[in-house]
Amino acid sequence: MATEVLVALIGVLGVVLAAVIPFVLKRIEQTNARIDDLFYYTMSEPMYQNLRKLAEGRFQAYEKPAGSGLERELYHLRDIGFVEITGKSGHAIRGIPERGDNLQDHVRVTEVGRSFVERRSQLDATKGARG
Repeated sequence: MATEVLVALIGVLGVVLAAVIPFVLKRIEQTNARIDDLFYYTMSEPMYQNLRKLAEGRFQAYEKPAGSGLERELYHLRDIGFVEITGKSGHAIRGIPERGDNLQDHVRVTEVGRSFVERRSQLDATKGARG
């Protein structure tokens, strides 16, 4: 008798779990999407576009006066590990000339930075597709 009750309870538990697990997985997926949005969209659009141009090798002529937005962005991007300053500038942002023809001569996007750009681009495409 106890075995039959145990088997019945296991059967009921299996049915309940089969109904609950897809719901829980869907909620986890929604939570992960919200976390992605929070992380990938905390970077301002202008900073992201500058990082993207650097990652794609499209950041040519630039102006970087001391204290400018671009200079602050470079410090931030370097500090979070998205870019490295090359030896041509003595590995220092202050060593980058205020004006130049190609910022890629002085700044290299790291693998972490490239991964960020790739994932943010994917999210942008998905959001654009959803309208």
